[in-house]
Amino acid sequence: MANPLMQFLGGASGPSMPGPMGNVMKLLQSFQQFRSAFQGDAKQQVEQLRKSGKMSDEQYHQLEAMARQIMPFIK
Repeated sequence: MANPLMQFLGGASGPSMPGPMGNVMKLLQSFQQFRSAFQGDAKQQVEQLRKSGKMSDEQYHQLEAMARQIMPFIK
């Protein structure tokens, strides 16, 4: 399965996609909006999703990989 973050950044698409930096800025803006509206503990909510079966181990590992990729940009 392709990494959604890499697809978003233009890594798995044709030349018609905007450049990666434009997409990174959109991603960061979207994240900041999400971050300001988010209530609660993210780790706890992810664990609840895993325990309930709404998130598979594969989805968790994808989320974890994406988080590692964007953390340098949001600190």
